[in-house]
Order: sequence, then C-alpha cells, then structure tokens
Amino acid sequence: HAGLVTALGAVAHRARGRALGAVRGGRCLQCTFAHGLGQRGCYRQTMTNLELNEALLDAVADHDLAAVKQCLQDGADILYVRTLDEDYGAVQPITVLSMVLFRWSDCMLEESDLLAFTEITAYLLAHGADTRQAIALAAQNYGLHDVSLADADDVGMPPWRLIAKAHAQRSPDPS
Repeated sequence: HAGLVTALGAVAHRARGRALGAVRGGRCLQCTFAHGLGQRGCYRQTMTNLELNEALLDAVADHDLAAVKQCLQDGADILYVRTLDEDYGAVQPITVLSMVLFRWSDCMLEESDLLAFTEITAYLLAHGADTRQAIALAAQNYGLHDVSLADADDVGMPPWRLIAKAHAQRSPDPS
C-alpha cells in the first residue's frame, strides 16, 4: 500500500510540477524527486509533444521565465494551441500569450509577478509567439487596448501594451 501511495504521489507531482523546470544541484526538481524514489533519468526526455506543450502553458501560468525557456529549449512549440473539449470562444487561454493575459488579470498578483509576466511576454514575442488569440481573449474579457490610457508608472500594463504593439505591427489594419 505504501508503495502505491508513493507511486501515485510521484505521478501527481509530475502532473502538477512538470513545468516548474527548477534546478537544484544541476538536476531539475522533478528528476531529484524521482531519484529520491529510486528512479533514474530525466522524465522530461520522455515527455510527448502534447505534454511538453502543456508544460509550456503551465510555466507561463506560473510566471516562471526559467521554465518557459527550458520548455522551449526542450522542444515545446511556441505556436501550440490547446484543444478544449468544448468551444469556449476566446474566454479561455489556449496559447502562451493568451495565458499571459489571462493570468495577468489576476487581482492577487504582486508587483514582482506582474514584472515576471512582462519579461515572459517580451521573451515569447521575441521568439515568435502569435498575438491573435491573446488579442481576442483580451478584447472579449477586458475590452480593446487603448494606448492613450498608458501610464508609464503602471507595472501591470506592459504585457498588454507589448502584445497590442506586436499585434499592430504583425497584423496592420487594412484600412
């Protein structure tokens, strides 16, 4: 019974923590955890594309830039679009940048969290993340971005401004 509980704990740990990508002593925390259970090797090397792409979305949601970079280095697709069982329109985050905006709107975030989302947004945009779904999610949930309302001292707005600016540059208005 204890062995089953330990094994289930390892599965739950991997499912919850696979995107953390934190490193301790040159090993990712998940590998360190597995090693403590007598397992060898890095399970990230055996992740499917779907698992790796979901780990990337988890890393963005957790505002963990190091894990975002690690997932991309491990082969996650920056253009991955999560498939949902039902059509929720644009209200659910299904891409990396829509996840940024979805999590960014959390009123419980602290200034350091908002700054982390700004760094993640800049990194994802620099590496080719698609802005379309994020713009659709933001427009539906929060209204369209208005640059005239920009406040240079507002640490919470840069992710939105970065995405809106990149979107305008990539998808110019045909009028």
